[in-house]
Amino acid sequence: MPSPRPPRTEVEPEVPMLQGSHRSRPSVLSDKQLKSLSDSLPVCCRNAEKWKLCYSTLEHGISLNTFFHNCAGVKNVVLVIMTDRGAVFGAFSHDPFELEHGRHYYGSRDTFLYRFDPENGFERFPWAHNNDYFVLCTHDSIALGGGAHFAILLDETLLSGSTGTCDTFASPPLIPLKNDDDDTAQFVIYALEVWHVPEYTGALLFWDTPSSLGGKAGGKGDKGKPGKPKGWGRTTLEALTGAGGPASRRWTSSRVISTFAVLCMGLILYSHTGTSNRGGSLSPSAATEPRDGGPKL
Repeated sequence: MPSPRPPRTEVEPEVPMLQGSHRSRPSVLSDKQLKSLSDSLPVCCRNAEKWKLCYSTLEHGISLNTFFHNCAGVKNVVLVIMTDRGAVFGAFSHDPFELEHGRHYYGSRDTFLYRFDPENGFERFPWAHNNDYFVLCTHDSIALGGGAHFAILLDETLLSGSTGTCDTFASPPLIPLKNDDDDTAQFVIYALEVWHVPEYTGALLFWDTPSSLGGKAGGKGDKGKPGKPKGWGRTTLEALTGAGGPASRRWTSSRVISTFAVLCMGLILYSHTGTSNRGGSLSPSAATEPRDGGPKL
């Protein structure tokens, strides 16, 4: 008779270490949610072993001034919102949440929204190429997305906000609507967090096919679990000498040169993707207005 199989044990997901909090539970995110969110970040941030807390209403108190003070100049930030009903959603922004841009949208095309849906699980909403209205910070509000409605709008009290269908990310309201006729959904904030995710400092070199990047993109959100690209995360020394890998994967001088050329081209292309929008105002319909003359408050 075949020997009985050992009982299956639940494997704990590998998650980033959360730093900067004095609470026993640093974040409202569960380990599973943190893992899904970490795997969905841009490749330059995906291998970060530690996230640092910039701001939390549960840690620093409820203050928009403190929010902007703590987040000023901090790039690669993850916004986490938990409502009083337990819904969790937010956004990633490569650019800081700060007041340096006046009443103008800014940000890059790496910006995306996300939510944890009870039915569909983790959903990611990347830039939909409809407009470039990513982030808008003023002295009395924080907004992400534009078009017919804001994707996320937080008022100056950081106690409440709203979410609606957004053209920037082709995203639906991030929480259920109370009535089918409603355009936006209002919510009460239980906790709001901002985490800084440091960029990976090693050489981003890999030898696998593009299919190893994993994840699926779509206007309704990426419902798959983005896979970590095989071969990413090795340091420059490991990549060049072959340390930590089979001899067949050691890099020759020609491969190093060609990879360096590709990385340079990628940096050039990336420099053209970042945008600093100088049009629009605190109106979700600003995306339909002329770039240099959006409606004013």
